Amino acid sequence: MYKLWEGSWADDAVVKDSDTKTYTDPSKVRKIEHNGQFFKSTSAHQVDPSPQRTPVLFQAGMSPAGASFASRHAECIFIGGPNPALLEPKIQKTRQLAEKHGRKPEDLKFFVQFTPILGATDEEAQAKFEEYKRYAIPDGGLALFGGISGIDVSKFPPDEEFPTDPDHPVWRDFTTQQRERLLARPQGYERWTPRILSEYQSIGGSGNFSIGSGKTVADAMEQWITAADVDGFNIGHVAVPQAWEDVIEFLLPKLQSRGWLGDGGYPVPGGTARENL
Repeated sequence: MYKLWEGSWADDAVVKDSDTKTYTDPSKVRKIEHNGQFFKSTSAHQVDPSPQRTPVLFQAGMSPAGASFASRHAECIFIGGPNPALLEPKIQKTRQLAEKHGRKPEDLKFFVQFTPILGATDEEAQAKFEEYKRYAIPDGGLALFGGISGIDVSKFPPDEEFPTDPDHPVWRDFTTQQRERLLARPQGYERWTPRILSEYQSIGGSGNFSIGSGKTVADAMEQWITAADVDGFNIGHVAVPQAWEDVIEFLLPKLQSRGWLGDGGYPVPGGTARENL
């Protein structure tokens, strides 16, 4: 892909000459010969390059293979986890790997999925959450969790806490990583059972959600920034357009007053997506 983005079209290949009905000078577009272990291609890139040529590269997943790939190639990384403490070491490890590849650790931007459930007060937001739960399908939440993690939660009694003893017989069918994933409870949850997990998954999906006023949710977001070292958020929703209206009304003013949203200007006016991200 780097060869296609960077080397297939010359900078002056696009002429846009309406008199001769010529969009591109074909002599300035070359085929890329690639013979890799898994993929072969003999072709020019099919579109002319953007000003930044290689687009901003997003990557998702923090498995060992994912972190290794991200440390070499990714510029923005979608990452998930139930609490900041669990994500912080993964983020730092990936930044350290990037530095070993000659990259600046701070050039990698980490985005966590986050669903705010907002109201004018904490009580109002909690009432919305209770209303949302009426329409949720807990089994669907567990199916989503199982599809992503490969964990069959039905092996556990629905209202009993997941066993924390690593030698418990039930863990014989699970890898260490699966056990750790299942036991990693979100912040603020004193009990962690299959039923509670199903309710959590049916609202937030694979990501986190926070319930409260703009101040309460802004406090939670700040913790992800300061404790986990995330750079941004992939904002989720339950009901639209209400979710976005609530973000605008209750959350953005709090984030703006704390200086998290900048002044609305671009660092490089007229620059590329990469420069301004």
